[in-house]
Amino acid sequence: MFENYCANLRFNYRCVIILFITLLPLNNNLTAKENTLVLEAITEDAYTLSYQTDEGEIGGYSVELFKAVMADAKLEYELKVVPWARTYRRVQNEKNIIVFPMAWTKERASKFKWVGEITPVNYTLYCLTKDLPSEPMSLAQLKKQTIAVPRSDIRAEHLKKNQFTNLILTTGNAQLTNLIKRGRISYFLSSKIGLNQLISQNNMKPSDFTRVYSFKDLQTRLYFVLSLQTDDEIYNKISASYKNIVQNGTYEKIMSPLFKLLQHNSHM
Repeated sequence: MFENYCANLRFNYRCVIILFITLLPLNNNLTAKENTLVLEAITEDAYTLSYQTDEGEIGGYSVELFKAVMADAKLEYELKVVPWARTYRRVQNEKNIIVFPMAWTKERASKFKWVGEITPVNYTLYCLTKDLPSEPMSLAQLKKQTIAVPRSDIRAEHLKKNQFTNLILTTGNAQLTNLIKRGRISYFLSSKIGLNQLISQNNMKPSDFTRVYSFKDLQTRLYFVLSLQTDDEIYNKISASYKNIVQNGTYEKIMSPLFKLLQHNSHM
């Protein structure tokens, strides 16, 4: 009887050990999954680079580029569209945030981890053609005009630094459009990409706008950036994947339609 009890006990003990060993990988996988890093990816309403449809889908050239990079890096993320001023505050103070498109400036160079370039960009001062003065204005005269620029943007920073004081700070092109339609402003600072958005989404024509001044210091490039607090291991992985998609032709495939569009509208 005792021998049978011991045999059963040994058998049950072996079963417990086998069950434990069998379930151990599942427990490890569960823990790994729970601890998987999910980056917070934030973009803005900057058609055609990035935008959100009425159905909630997020698209655009820079979004497709971002997805290609992250797929190569095999990293998980949650992508959302957030007003730029709020995004800019958060990416300076929080960990594991990737933001795009971010314009490079000397002042910003040390504040973020710069992953890879999306596209060159030039910002120009435009005027509604119907409100254009009969004689060209000097820079001193332009400084007295009411000008719309996005809040917390390098355009606002540049104009403030150069004594443009009559500024209306906007949250994006939607507010800019509203200001134009209400006759509140005639002047605004935009890139060709932003002007394309304004025209295409509001049934306007390129001839409705006239370039009045180009700022040499506002010729820069747009990037993907990581918050400075993000681990270097993540930065290196995403940077390597960005280089991969440039080298394998994915970057050119995604971005070439945009470059052709901007070249076609080079007169704007």
